[in-house]
Formats: sequence, structure tokens, C-alpha cells
Amino acid sequence: MKPKTKQSPKSIVREIKQKTRRKFNSEGKIRIILEGLKGEDSIAKVCRIEGIAPSMYYKWSKAFLEAGNHHFPELNLVHLLVSLIDIFLDSLLNEQIVVVLLVK
Repeated sequence: MKPKTKQSPKSIVREIKQKTRRKFNSEGKIRIILEGLKGEDSIAKVCRIEGIAPSMYYKWSKAFLEAGNHHFPELNLVHLLVSLIDIFLDSLLNEQIVVVLLVK
């Protein structure tokens, strides 16, 4: 039987945090950034829903807006533009539905 090595509580906590840490891929980051850019909800609310700190959102947003596709190599510009157009059309469609319902 191996003797257990005693770890400090700090190292145990650090190890648990590293193993349970959420990792976002580029598509997930862009989805969250675009959700914040839509302006329907506050950045704080978007961050709460996604379970990230607002500072993380602003880091991703800054990197995205400054460097564009360089920091998000998995996505090409065409995919990004299609995502932006989809979000715009969805919000436009939602506004049209509301207007039609109000007119009726």
C-alpha cells in the first residue's frame, strides 16, 4: 500500500479548480460576444447566464474586435459574417412579429 502524500489545502483546491474549469472554444466565445453585442440584455446578465465573469467577457470582446479572425482561428470570416447576419435577421423577425401582434 502506497503512503498518501499530504498535500496542502491550497494545492488541493487549485487541482480541483483546474480539473473542473470550463473551457470555451472559439464558437462559444463568439456566440457569447455576439449575444452581448446584440444589446437585448446587459453584459452583466449575459455573463450571469453563461456563468462567466464580466472581465472575461470584455477580454474576449476586446481580442475579438481588435484582432478579428487571428485570435479565433477555427472560424473563418465567412462563418462569422453568416452568424452576424443570422442574429440580425432573427432580431428583425422578432421585431416584425411584435409589430404585427400589436397591430392586430
